[in-house]
Amino acid sequence: KYGPANLDPWLHSLGFKSSEIILTNRQAWLLSLGKVPGWGTTTPEGRVTRWEKLDRAGRLEVAKAIEQSSSNLSIGQFQAIENASTGTQTAAQDNRLAAELDNKMSALDLAGLLMKLDRGALLNQGQTEAALSILAGQKYHTRLPAKLSTSTDVYHKTGTLSGIRNDAGLFYIKGRTEGVAVVFLSRYLRPGAEGKADRLAGEVGRLVETAYRAE
Repeated sequence: KYGPANLDPWLHSLGFKSSEIILTNRQAWLLSLGKVPGWGTTTPEGRVTRWEKLDRAGRLEVAKAIEQSSSNLSIGQFQAIENASTGTQTAAQDNRLAAELDNKMSALDLAGLLMKLDRGALLNQGQTEAALSILAGQKYHTRLPAKLSTSTDVYHKTGTLSGIRNDAGLFYIKGRTEGVAVVFLSRYLRPGAEGKADRLAGEVGRLVETAYRAE
């Protein structure tokens, strides 16, 4: 069973040294708002600085503390936290928190991971099929797949945070038996630039499809 505590060692053993996977989505969100025991009076900038000073073990302890303190929160309580946080941080602060506190992995390593998945070299057959099924269930197709022809199958996962529009996945292009790994990452986007980033991702997807069809 894999979780934030043991994903990095596994990924690093596969050669993907750029991974920094510590937090679940809920933990990252609560951390960005300072909802951590002992962190309540920190500023957004102070939270980033404090996080950067921690080693991996220290960050895992913070993640554990967040989980323990929030495990009994109801949906209504989460909503109240979100409502109370509205307007308390600037867009620039939200962008920095998203870029610096959340999990990270390089585009090259993500592409390598997807290629291993495609080749069956990452997981066993059942696990591979399950992983592809999850990727196939993606509901948002306004980035990498936006301009693809209907004959190209896509298995992908988007990532959306303040100032961040990501998409990564495998293209199965008509006439080719192997998948093509495509990764689009961005951060520190200016307010209002999200649509432009989505369109750029769509162009990247179209160019990749065209290039591999021409081979």
